[in-house]
Amino acid sequence: MIQGLRRAILFDGDCATCHRALNFIALRLPTALELSFVPLDSDLAKSLLSGRPHNPHRDSLVYLDAAELLQGAAAVKRVLSLIPRWRVVGKLLEVLPDALTESAYDVFAANRYRWNRRLAVCELPDARLAARLVPQ
Repeated sequence: MIQGLRRAILFDGDCATCHRALNFIALRLPTALELSFVPLDSDLAKSLLSGRPHNPHRDSLVYLDAAELLQGAAAVKRVLSLIPRWRVVGKLLEVLPDALTESAYDVFAANRYRWNRRLAVCELPDARLAARLVPQ
């Protein structure tokens, strides 16, 4: 357990694309699965990341549990593996070379604001996402 959280996804709180992705994830996660969503710019996220090996300059999603910290494509693969109907996608991504999936993730992350200008405003979280959001 990490500061009262069993596992968490740390995300860009200012990114409309990230909010849409979190809604997608929250709607599909088993309700019994303890997974919290924490904005990366929050004090809690800074505390959770303190002393853990990570790249603070990398523009990425972070998956964190008591055993590991994953960033970028590795975090996406892990999160997909937690979603029953998406596990196979996570497993298929595991077959691809890490260099390929991480490069693809980095290109997407670097361009997400430009590609999703129409998403300039974050949509309201679904109730299932709101229940998992950790207050700042």
